Amino acid sequence: MPDRLLSPRAAARALGASESSLKRWVDAGDLAVSRTLGGHRRIPVSEVLRFARRQGIDLRDPALVGRPARTADRKLHVLVERLLLAGDGAGLEKALLQAHLAGLPVHALGDGPLRAALAVIGERWKHGSEGIAVEHQATMLVVRCLEVLRGVLPVPAGSAPVAIGGGPANDPHLLPSLLASLVAQESGWRSIDLGPNTPDDALGLAARLVKANLVWRSFSGELEPTGAAAGLRQLCQDLAPVAVVAGGRQLAALGNLSDISNLILAPTMTDLVAVMRARLDQAKVGLDQAKVGD
Repeated sequence: MPDRLLSPRAAARALGASESSLKRWVDAGDLAVSRTLGGHRRIPVSEVLRFARRQGIDLRDPALVGRPARTADRKLHVLVERLLLAGDGAGLEKALLQAHLAGLPVHALGDGPLRAALAVIGERWKHGSEGIAVEHQATMLVVRCLEVLRGVLPVPAGSAPVAIGGGPANDPHLLPSLLASLVAQESGWRSIDLGPNTPDDALGLAARLVKANLVWRSFSGELEPTGAAAGLRQLCQDLAPVAVVAGGRQLAALGNLSDISNLILAPTMTDLVAVMRARLDQAKVGLDQAKVGD
């Protein structure tokens, strides 16, 4: 039976990644493709599954590759939402730790049950003070649980490369950058999270002080697109050739940034973990070469 082929869009959806990330993986030779008679790219389902296994990625939409969604995943989404609405921090901590220790990585928790539950709860924010209180409480519960989760992650060696990041000025969202820092640590980086509302010049200065090998930027709050894009461009220029990884739900509002050579777009945590893993060896080589130069 011939291997079923997926369009790049469908393959990206199955992996929970962006089409731009998928194109980067294909161009790097990490994902094999075929071409239609019209020259369009197609990715075999077997290749998507092989890539997901090798990268440690949990499929975001298993149905696209003929796999049923796991009952455990659906139950976890429902459970996390219920615990957050109930304000049950101890129950949430237990549920997330159990899921992680059973094999669910941080990026899958972030892109899966946490994102789904917080999206539902976030709608309440629009409907008055009670909804705002519920949303704020849920956010802080997740922050506390993620810090507990950090304690069970492997501690990178002191010689590991450094990743640093935060949210831009006037962006109050705590969770995206916190999740990014955990994804970095789980991927083998020493991570420094400067948190929300970090101006571009402050992030740039901190990155130079710690000699960062990679910088992340999470655009999740309301922003002024022209100013935010200009700030990101200047940050990339100031830090070049160090890679700057930008993500967050407001990323698309910044417009076309493809001309920035050291900028990598990673809209989801799944995208981010792929970037972190791909660049880890490069960063280690750079550190080793620097030591030889010394």
